[in-house]
Amino acid sequence: PLREVAQRLGLGNPRSNRKDQMSACYLGQSLPPTLDMLCKYTQPSFLNDGADGIWKALLANANIGGENVHRGAVLGAILGARVGDENLPQELKSGLYDREVLEKEIDSFVNAVMQKTKNNNKATAEEL
Repeated sequence: PLREVAQRLGLGNPRSNRKDQMSACYLGQSLPPTLDMLCKYTQPSFLNDGADGIWKALLANANIGGENVHRGAVLGAILGARVGDENLPQELKSGLYDREVLEKEIDSFVNAVMQKTKNNNKATAEEL
């Protein structure tokens, strides 16, 4: 699927054997290295390491610099989804400064969006 996405975007094929690359903040420059890292760090050799594999991927991302915030968000979301919440390092879930405050804010946002979606769906159903 990564290769197909890259081809549709007119990019080269992502490769798992490339050295991790630093990139600028522009999407056109940061997306190819992000796809390379996804290709590399979603290999079974990394995912089978569970928490250690995720730490290696996120640490590699942080250490190469450049647009590491964007890449880290994408890598973290995809790797976390691939291994499942139960296999994530506990520190990634509980080690964030002001975690409780942020968790409440995120929950409030999600609830507001879900309520709006629910209300919109009711209105649509009533219109039918």
